[in-house]
Amino acid sequence: MKSLKHGSVKLALGITVGLATAGTHADIYVDSIAEQISGVTDSMSEEGWTMESIVMSKLNENSDDTWSFVPTRGQRYRLVAVCDQDCPDIDLFIYDHRDNLVDSDEEEDAFPVVTLPSANGNSYDYTVKMYSCSAEPCYYALGIYTQ
Repeated sequence: MKSLKHGSVKLALGITVGLATAGTHADIYVDSIAEQISGVTDSMSEEGWTMESIVMSKLNENSDDTWSFVPTRGQRYRLVAVCDQDCPDIDLFIYDHRDNLVDSDEEEDAFPVVTLPSANGNSYDYTVKMYSCSAEPCYYALGIYTQ
């Protein structure tokens, strides 16, 4: 499991973490998810949400990444994932410190959204599952927003 301290990954959009591309074909995919998450951030800010963190990574079909974070007590959180053009379905789950499912988005789409209504200061885990990927690996970005 990967760990993400609340607010520890604050990036300007377009800067990637963990995605060394060295001018390869992967640049197209990274650019695509960076553009998508930028659009999501614009929409979320219109609704009063502020981006706290962003994670950019890649997964093969039927694989998942789990991250751990400790949110600020009393804050509301919304997590939104986007995926590249080869990814028709990605899912998102958030669990509390007792491993209880808090929210999930398992719709058959490439734009899952989950919400943590009010953080209690305990640790939470979120899992990104690449349900379907037509050309592996598929790249994704996940924005963590607070209100």
